[in-house]
Formats: sequence, C-alpha cells, structure tokens
Amino acid sequence: MKKLLSITCVFAFALSAHTQQYFRWKSPVNPVDTGGYVRILLQPEVSGQLHAGYPDIRLYEGDHREIPYLIGKDRIVKGITRFVEYPITEKHDEPSDCWITVENPLYKTEKLNQLCLEVNNTEANRRMTLTGSYDNVKWFAVKDEFLATYYESFANGATETTNIVRFDFPLSDYRYYRFNFDNWTGWWRDYAAPVFVVRAGILVNTNPASVPDQRLEIPGITCTQKENGKVSCIDIVFADSQYVDYMRFDFVSKTPPGTFHRGARLYVADSAHVCTKTGEYGYLSSTILSGNALNEFPIAGKKVKHLCLHIENEDDQPLVLQHTQAIQVKQYLIAYMEKGKSYYLLYSSDSVSFPKYDIRYSAEDIALHEMNVVNTGAREAVPLAPRQSAVQETNSFFQNKGVIWIAMGIVVLILGWMSVKMLREMKNKE
Repeated sequence: MKKLLSITCVFAFALSAHTQQYFRWKSPVNPVDTGGYVRILLQPEVSGQLHAGYPDIRLYEGDHREIPYLIGKDRIVKGITRFVEYPITEKHDEPSDCWITVENPLYKTEKLNQLCLEVNNTEANRRMTLTGSYDNVKWFAVKDEFLATYYESFANGATETTNIVRFDFPLSDYRYYRFNFDNWTGWWRDYAAPVFVVRAGILVNTNPASVPDQRLEIPGITCTQKENGKVSCIDIVFADSQYVDYMRFDFVSKTPPGTFHRGARLYVADSAHVCTKTGEYGYLSSTILSGNALNEFPIAGKKVKHLCLHIENEDDQPLVLQHTQAIQVKQYLIAYMEKGKSYYLLYSSDSVSFPKYDIRYSAEDIALHEMNVVNTGAREAVPLAPRQSAVQETNSFFQNKGVIWIAMGIVVLILGWMSVKMLREMKNKE
C-alpha cells in the first residue's frame, strides 16, 4: 500500500511541477537621485513580454527583496475632437427643393447615430427631415424633423465663417443618408435661398495617444503593400507581440497629390489567413483615410503581432504608404525607491498571478503626475538554475497532452484499485 501511495504522489508532483515560479527576463532599474515614490517606465520591450493585465512582473531590491508596486497609466490630460469627413454624393440646391446626400463608406462595419454638416454662417431657420437608404434609390424615415437656427461659431476668440452642426438620430446601418431641407419660411414667401453646406462627416474624440509626452512609439514594424483588385492590402508585422493603443498611417496619393478620401478597415491576422483575403476575420477598427486628417485607428491596448489594413480604392489609383506608427500610451510601475540602492525587474512567467500588496489600498492618495520617471536598462535572459532546469525539463515532458492523459489514467486506475482493496480488507475484518 505504501509503495502505491508513493507512486501516486510522484505522478501528482510531476503533473504539478509546472507551477514552480520562473521568470524569463531581467532588466535593471536606473538609480534615483532622491528617495520617494517614482514611476518606472515600462518600455515596449518589457510590456510586450507580459500577459494581459501585467500579472507576471516583480520589482526587487538588492538580494531579491520584493518591493510592492502599483501599475499606472497616463491619464487623459488633453482632449482633441476632430472632424472626419464623409463623402457628399449629391447636393441639390434649388431654392424650393433642397437636399444633400451623405454616404457612410464604412456601413458594413460602422453604424451611425450622428452626422455633422459644416455650413456657412447665416441667420436663418431651417427645418429638415432625415431619410436613409441602402441603395440610394429607395428611402426610409430616420428622423421626421430637425430644427437648425442661426449658424455661427467662434474658435480661439475669433469668429469663423463656418460652423459645424451636429445632428443626432437613432442608431442606423444605412449606406446613404439624405437631409431634406424645408426652405419655405412663411405665407408671404414661396421659397428661400438654401444654406451652403461645405462638407459632411462625424466628430471623433481622440485619447492620450494624441498627447506627445504620454505616448511611446513601438519600434520594429515591417509593412508590405499588395493590391487585390480595388483593395490595397497592407501587411503589418511586429518584431515581437506588443500592446498597441493606436495605429497611425501617413499616405500620399498619386493623382492628384495630397487629395484622397478612402474607407479603410484594420484587422488582426492569424496563421490561418493571409492579408489579401477580404473576409471579416479579426476586425478591429474602421476609419476614413483623408489627405487632411490624422489617419489613426484605435485598438484599445490589444496585444498584436500581425495586422492587416484594407483600403477601398474603388476606381482610384492605390495610395502610397509613407510611414507607419504603432503607439502605446505610457504605463508605469509605481513604487517607493531609496537613493543609493539597486533595483531590478523580473518578468514574463507562466506560473505567477497578480501580487496583493498593501499599497493598493492607498492608490488614490498617490499623485501619479507629480512623480519623477525612471527608465530601465536593456533586458537580459534569466539563466536557468539547476533546479529550474530540471523543472523545465519535467514541464516539457508533462506538457505533452498524450503524456498527461496517460498519467491521469494511471493515477485513476491506481486510486480505483486502492479503493477496491480497502473495501475488501474492511469486509474481511467484519
């Protein structure tokens, strides 16, 4: 019985050996000039090696003394609202019969609940209705009435000659939207002059990636552009998997230079697909690429290795990609460091979980943006200790699915046999 129990314990230990703690990388932390709370900047070469949420990183001082920390991320301290232009496919400006049709080039993936018209300033009252269409032929009601009055705007204290007016409506997936203006103003007048519409589009709010001192540009990107019919397919490959908040692209057009307006979609790719495939796999984000706009795609901190950008050229010549940026909002370890002491990071592990430090209860009392920023040195691989080498070899053997199932089967059989034997012994004693 004791021998069987020993064998069972050996199998159980072997199957659980992978829970031993082991970190793959080490980076020194630069020394501080004065003691206190500091922000240790996590460079992309560090954060890219971590699991989601960063549970597998630790800060140590001297002889492996663990230092408590918090994880912090730069906040939004500056907001920018930008106008993303959508194409106007029709503009009918007859005084008594006026409408404007706006196309949503991203109707397959992006539904709308707002549209904006930039119009010339005027003192005028205009009622209008909004209809939607899938084919630009048959139209359906979206909103029965808007009332827009006295268009005028101010920017930086100076009066502008145009104003952007936003119209909200129920979420819709139409490809075309038509504003029908009612230019009749009274019984004494049978028509009125139309309001001049400069352009149409939507308002988009950007996030910290638009603030230069709060972002990091991720290095090591390779881009390859191929044409697939009327679609430009751009393959974007990172040297290592990285957490990305924004992708930003600079394009130029061939004819005429600097002027373009194209719908584009960004996908995450896997080994089962190629970038030229135009399916909806791995969809991330859409936008309208324009010659006078910030052409960026929000990814919200997703970890990626391989991306695909599809650009709908329709009958135009393909755009030429000039520059690509992968942007990561700065993230830190917040910890108390002392002057004259050496610190280092250990990170990237499959066997550790989120640490629980007392410092988490005082997080709201720590002023993140008042702290100094400390950088880290180059990373280096952590050498395997003899015990860790043995554990890693055991791991590689017992991570084989076939071996695991066989071992589990043997354990079940042994336990079953032991149970039967114990029942027989108890019965014999009776």
